[in-house]
Amino acid sequence: MGSYLQELKMRKTIKAASAFALTALLLLLFPLAASSQSLEAADFFAIDEITNVSISPDGAHIFRVHQKEFSSELNIMNLGTEEVVENWRYRGGANSSQFSNVVWANEGRIIYSIRQPLLTARDSTRLSLVWWAKNLDGSNTYQLTDTWNDHNIYRLENILPEDPENILVIGHSRRYRKSGGRGDSLRIEQGSSPIAYLMNVNRRAAIVLSRPTGRGAGLNLKEIEKSPLEGGMLHVDNSGNVRIAISRKGGRTSVLVKKESNSAWENVTSDFEGIDGNRLQFVRFSGNNKSFYLLKYSKHRTIGLFEYFMQDGRLVEIYSHPEFDLKNSDLVFSFMGNEVIGVRFWGDLHEAVYFSDNPDVQVNRWLDELFATNLVRIDSVSNDGKKAVLFIEGPREPGTYYLLEVEELNLKQVGSVNSELVMENLAEAEPFLVESNGSVRIHGIYTESVESRPGQPTVIVINGERDTLKYDRLSQYLAQTGYSTIHVDIRGTDGLVYENRPNEVTDSMIAADVNAVLNWAKQEGLTSDGKVCLWGQSEYGLILLHQMEYLGSGVDCVVADSMVFGPEANEILADIQANLASIKVPVFLSTGGDEPEIPVRQIRRIRNGLIDNGTKVVWFRERYRLAEIRRGELVEEAKTFLDSHIGFEN
Repeated sequence: MGSYLQELKMRKTIKAASAFALTALLLLLFPLAASSQSLEAADFFAIDEITNVSISPDGAHIFRVHQKEFSSELNIMNLGTEEVVENWRYRGGANSSQFSNVVWANEGRIIYSIRQPLLTARDSTRLSLVWWAKNLDGSNTYQLTDTWNDHNIYRLENILPEDPENILVIGHSRRYRKSGGRGDSLRIEQGSSPIAYLMNVNRRAAIVLSRPTGRGAGLNLKEIEKSPLEGGMLHVDNSGNVRIAISRKGGRTSVLVKKESNSAWENVTSDFEGIDGNRLQFVRFSGNNKSFYLLKYSKHRTIGLFEYFMQDGRLVEIYSHPEFDLKNSDLVFSFMGNEVIGVRFWGDLHEAVYFSDNPDVQVNRWLDELFATNLVRIDSVSNDGKKAVLFIEGPREPGTYYLLEVEELNLKQVGSVNSELVMENLAEAEPFLVESNGSVRIHGIYTESVESRPGQPTVIVINGERDTLKYDRLSQYLAQTGYSTIHVDIRGTDGLVYENRPNEVTDSMIAADVNAVLNWAKQEGLTSDGKVCLWGQSEYGLILLHQMEYLGSGVDCVVADSMVFGPEANEILADIQANLASIKVPVFLSTGGDEPEIPVRQIRRIRNGLIDNGTKVVWFRERYRLAEIRRGELVEEAKTFLDSHIGFEN
């Protein structure tokens, strides 16, 4: 037996010994679900999850956003009585009306937006076309911005603790964009200067019945300042003063700052010169408003954390990893929110690094130890820093929200990403690390089948999205139905300098990584002869077909799941068609994506050519679009394909 399996058994023993203590510590607000577990794919892929939990400024209430397949709910819970005091619902499908951005305006009023078809920057948090507000009891529901009269997209920039009547927002001009014949979508108009407004949370927008010719603000918006730069973003300090203007144009980022709240703009662009020009991302001001945190490229050519001191123009690197990028959600703040005290991120494994003597570091270390192998994220904190909402996720943890009483170190569960799953019935899942050619490290998660026995079939899953060592629905479903899975993070997709690497990763390099994992799995006893299938999602389904002649002989079937690709798809499809003889194992085909990026006739030629060569082929719902079916249906069809080729009965 390989050393990895021995280590896995040891981890199970340790987990079993500590499970009782952890259960006793976590005081659940809700009764445990029944211990039975359905094995249908729909249970794992259902749209039924709590997506946002946040505590009120006074720590007396939390709100929870619950997204379902045909509705979206927002409820308010009183933490003292543990009762839901208000519940609001929008009905509609997964792609229609949903509660999107939801924030506390003050202790008694909530600001929210309804899902809009916005095409914006990657980080569109708190950005919407229309904002609404309502009191905790449901009264005074007002539309705060109007689609035509305001003629802007608004991002909530700062909740002003000293002014519960107003929120500082940044407005952007918007424009329409045709979206492939399926209606119009919206995006921020490039080149327009953002404007800072005070938005009154208790006043209605100026509603008009026709589109105006000019661009004005609604009655509840008071213009504060317009950016001196074209495009980009304005940022304010903790007191609500506009202090930073950032805009990227022509491959360069311009940065203007006000050293004091009432001083003139100064151009400090040269202070940020470095790798990749001077690209940067603002994070937030420090507690004293004299400096601000930002993310930019470090000396390692990875994205790291920096602090910029506005008075003397010093740029200080706080932390960077030599191989992994940081992003905003990786930063750990003090509970008062005025200092970055550390970082948590998925690296080779779960990594947590602290660089402060703030007492809150000890609380965070306790959380890291308590939820070992999982990633802890602090989502919201009360104004006094005594209560916080945490989000926990990991290889075997779909995502659970907890309320933390900081001083007492008390935890209570207040929501789950997938409340239908019975946690104790989930399969064991552990991260792994494989070295390929001595220089490339390949990460992933091994999920052991719940009915492990000799001749175990194994599915190696290559994901098409940016990967992390988190819970994977597909792997858990397959593990419940007789398959162990090895979920692989191909180089460039796991945060490993993600912004730089994808264009450098070739199909042959991906094939080398897959072969390295195949060899490792065989050495560790994780696979059985005749019982291995590759499952490539998104563009990786196409890449697997393209590289079959270079993959090892230990592959017994291939699932090309929801194939999409970019401009080079035609060339790759032509190569596949010209080398069909290299594909000698059964293939499951499914094309997908919201756009018809894979030419159907070429897939049909590939399918027909494989059949002519005597290769078994299944094409799931020819010509379908991924958005038009439920994910669970596709997975169940693919699982039937697996059963017929590598299942226990074969």
